[in-house]
Amino acid sequence: MIVRLVSKSDICENTSYRFSIHSMRIQPFDPDELRFAYAYHVYFRWQTWRGRPIERLAKFDRLAFQQMADEFNIQILETESSATDLVSLLSLRPSDSASVVASKLKARLSKWLGNRSLGDTPAHSLKHGYFACTSGKSTATQVEQYLETQGTHHGYEYHARQPVYVQQWPPTDESTESLAAYHASTHLHFHIVLATTNRNGIFTAEAGKSVAAHWRETERDSKFLLHKISFLPDHVHLAVKVHPAVVPAELILKLMNTSQQIMFHQFSNLVIQAKVERLWQPSAYLGSYGDLASPMIQKYIRQWGAARD
Repeated sequence: MIVRLVSKSDICENTSYRFSIHSMRIQPFDPDELRFAYAYHVYFRWQTWRGRPIERLAKFDRLAFQQMADEFNIQILETESSATDLVSLLSLRPSDSASVVASKLKARLSKWLGNRSLGDTPAHSLKHGYFACTSGKSTATQVEQYLETQGTHHGYEYHARQPVYVQQWPPTDESTESLAAYHASTHLHFHIVLATTNRNGIFTAEAGKSVAAHWRETERDSKFLLHKISFLPDHVHLAVKVHPAVVPAELILKLMNTSQQIMFHQFSNLVIQAKVERLWQPSAYLGSYGDLASPMIQKYIRQWGAARD
């Protein structure tokens, strides 16, 4: 018979490990504790009801629009208008959804036009629909390339580690249709970055794949599409497209909490090895992007205004 002598330290270490496995309490993230670094720009275009000219709209400028937007803490970066169209580039917050912003500003503008245009009423100043697309410092192509190379972006400096899991999902007609909004045409894309607690290396390829699969299962309910993802041991990049009703801050909160559940239940050994009580830092980066960068859209708006003069 072979007898193995077990030291007191071995007993304490093993007991502590088993205790950690079975007694871990998952503390979900709360919306009030999240902090964001963000650059969230959306280009909007509204048109008058049935294309009917309203001369006062042609005189509407950025200063007048900013006065309306101040109530909602929205910054107007650029605005031009004609008798039938209003185009504007807005800077929003992570707590803003494109659809709510469009509705609030349209209501204020319609009221302003209705009060000042003979024969017009607020209900028949602007048409129901609108066009909206995100823009940012980078274009869609640049964001996708960045997720492949994992360089430095928007002040985030990461450790020189290779991605453990990278995947891309081309959009389908069915998935794109799920993001369609009634009376609106929108193309809203975001680059999201989440970092682990203390930047500890936690993710493996298997863990990243599992979390990504779970996120994809929640796409329809949460009204977003996961376009591309890149997991590193200590952080993750996501490129997503969303429905205009989606509040980016709320989506990020869901992503953080659901992934934490997966990691604590299915990969508790990785979490324990990293010695963290929560998966993520209570912060995130949110960057909008699109086919055109914000400076290009601002230039387009100015040129559009100049062409009318």
